[in-house]
Amino acid sequence: MALTGPPSIEPGLGPPVGMLSKLDDLSARLERASAAVGQPVRIDPLAELALRAPTGVLRRGGRTTCGGAGRLLRSADGWIAWNLARPEDIDTVAAVVEAPTEPATAWSNLEGWCAGHRSADAIERAGLLGMAAGALGETTTSPHPDGVRRTRSMETKARPSRLRVLDLSAIWAGPLCGALFAAGGHDVVKLESVGRPDGTRLGPALVFDRLNAGKRSVAVDLGAEPGRTVLHALAASADVVITAARSRALESVGLDPTGLTGLWIAITAHGATGPGAQRVGFGDDAAVAGGLVAWHEGEPYFCADAIADPLTGIVAATVAYEVLAAGDAAHLDVAMAAVASTFAGPTSPVAAGFSQVETSEPGAGPAPRGQGRPLGADTHGVLREWIGSGRGP
Repeated sequence: MALTGPPSIEPGLGPPVGMLSKLDDLSARLERASAAVGQPVRIDPLAELALRAPTGVLRRGGRTTCGGAGRLLRSADGWIAWNLARPEDIDTVAAVVEAPTEPATAWSNLEGWCAGHRSADAIERAGLLGMAAGALGETTTSPHPDGVRRTRSMETKARPSRLRVLDLSAIWAGPLCGALFAAGGHDVVKLESVGRPDGTRLGPALVFDRLNAGKRSVAVDLGAEPGRTVLHALAASADVVITAARSRALESVGLDPTGLTGLWIAITAHGATGPGAQRVGFGDDAAVAGGLVAWHEGEPYFCADAIADPLTGIVAATVAYEVLAAGDAAHLDVAMAAVASTFAGPTSPVAAGFSQVETSEPGAGPAPRGQGRPLGADTHGVLREWIGSGRGP
C-alpha cells in the first residue's frame, strides 16, 4: 500500500480483491510441493512482493513506476504502460513519435503520441522497436492454471534427492524462482556471461543477496564458442533449467529446450511462443497488460513495485515443484502478463482509520538469506562436479 496509488492520498490503495487469499494458498502449495521434493520452503509472499522497498530508493509514483522508469499513459481508447528503463529507450522514442526528441521531452512527446493512437497500434509499434509496453488488460484471462502453460516432455530422467538447478535468469522473477529452489536445499548454479552479468549486481546488495544467496556462481563468455559449450554441457546435466530470455536470445547461444530431458522453466513477459514471444517486458508493464492495477476514482494506477516479477517467481517455483513431485518432466511457459491476470481484480477498499506500517525505510523487511557469491567464484568447482567426474554435492 505504501507504494500504490496517487502520492496525494493517505494511506495508499489496497490490493486487488482476493489477491491476499490467493497468495496464502500459493505459499501453502509451495510448502507442500517443495517438501515432497526436498526441504519445505516457507515464505512470506507479501515480503517477497515488497523485496525492493527496504532499499529506501522507491517512492509511490501513482502513474509513474516506483523506480521512475515507466509511466501509465492514456491512449485513444484506453491506457498503456510504457517503460523507458534502458538508455537506448529514450533515443528510440523519436522513432515511435516520428519526430526529433530530446531526453528532456521524451515523456511529453510519447504521451502526446499515445493520446492520438489506439492501444493496439501503440503496442505493435513498441514491439517492432523492441520497447517494453503493455496495454491495460490486453491479457485479461489465461486459459492455463496459474497462467502457466505446461507442455509434457517426451523423455524423462530419474529425479535425484538433491536437484541440479541451472539459473540462467537475471533481475527478479527468474532469480526468485531459483532462490526458492536454493531454499529447498537444492544445488542452484547461477550462470552469467562475463560481458553482461546480472544487472542487480550493480544495485543495492540487499536485493542481489535476497535473490541469489545460496547459489553458486559460474561466469563464462557466452559470446565465444568455449563459453557456449560450457552452457550446453551444464544445461544437459541439470535437472531444472530457468531462463528469462526471449527465444531469439536463446537461439543465439544455441540453447534448445527440446533437446533436454529435465524441467525447463521459461519466464518471459508475454509467452515463450506465439505472437508475444519476441516482445520485451518488465514487471510493471507486464502487470498492466494482465490487468493488475489499482483503481482510484475510476482511473488506474500501478500496483506496488513491478509486481508481476515476484508473483511470477513464486508461481513458477510452485508449479515447478508440483510437476517434479508428480514425477513429470515438462516445459513450463511462464508469462508474467498471464500470471498477473490471475491476481487482477477490483481494488479492495481500505477500512476507515487504517494505519499502514511504513516498509520503505532502509533496513525494514526480512534480512537476506546470506550473501550472493562473487561473479564466477565457483566456476571451476561446478564444472568439475557437473561435467567432470559425475554428480557433486
